[in-house]
Amino acid sequence: MVIESEKRNSHLQKTHIDLQLKFQNYKQCIDTSSASNAIFEINKLRDQLQGKDTTIRNLDAQINIMKVLNVGSTEGSCDQQALETNRIQLKDTITSLRIQLDGLKVENVSLKRQYDELSKANTHSRTAYVEKLSALTTQHTKLQAPMYSASVVEMAVLFCFLDDQLTSRCPIN
Repeated sequence: MVIESEKRNSHLQKTHIDLQLKFQNYKQCIDTSSASNAIFEINKLRDQLQGKDTTIRNLDAQINIMKVLNVGSTEGSCDQQALETNRIQLKDTITSLRIQLDGLKVENVSLKRQYDELSKANTHSRTAYVEKLSALTTQHTKLQAPMYSASVVEMAVLFCFLDDQLTSRCPIN
């Protein structure tokens, strides 16, 4: 667009110069042609020149504005291609990251399910362990009561049996 404006501006400047030459020629021809026709033509050409001058000033202002707006290289197509390439690369990276995120979400759901199953199993094991421990503690307490008919050896065997039961069957976590 800037190039078009510059071409148009140079064309108008050329036309302006041509009109100035015609104006000079008409001035010189005043002596040979009638005065009224010459004055009419001169005024007509002066109006055209003023219109062209205004147009040239407007186009110069537009070119300056376009130059200010187009900060950077005038080879915008190269910059635009580079930006487009960067945009495509970023889009591919985002797609790849989204795929990875979806995979991690699936893995997270799987790990959560495994955690819930282990938590339930652990809760069940603890409950069973507490029940067994409570039963064995009650049994142990009963056996510690004075036994008038049992001998010391029988009580020692029974105590070892209970102790063995507690340590081998109910692992402590």
